[in-house]
Amino acid sequence: MYPQIVGAPSDVRLEYLQLQKSKPKPIATYEPEIDDEFLLHKNDKKKPVDEKILKRKIKEHEKVAVREIRKDTLVLQKERARESQLKKDLSRGKIFKGGNGPKDEI
Repeated sequence: MYPQIVGAPSDVRLEYLQLQKSKPKPIATYEPEIDDEFLLHKNDKKKPVDEKILKRKIKEHEKVAVREIRKDTLVLQKERARESQLKKDLSRGKIFKGGNGPKDEI
């Protein structure tokens, strides 16, 4: 027995959903028309993309350069600090020649 809608006349019946019995037919496809003008405009659109890529690469190179400069300045600061410490030690007489022998001041 089929289910019925409440309050509807008795002759109205609901039908259950069923799968299609046959496969749907594909839509016929045709060869596209290619216009030369369309292709020219398509190539023009690639130029801004190339600009974007180049700008991104420039930014990357700038960032790399800034990192290298920071590393170089750190190395220079460490070297300067070491040299100044050596000068201070020399002036105080803390640095001695020789290993295990008598301590001779430089």
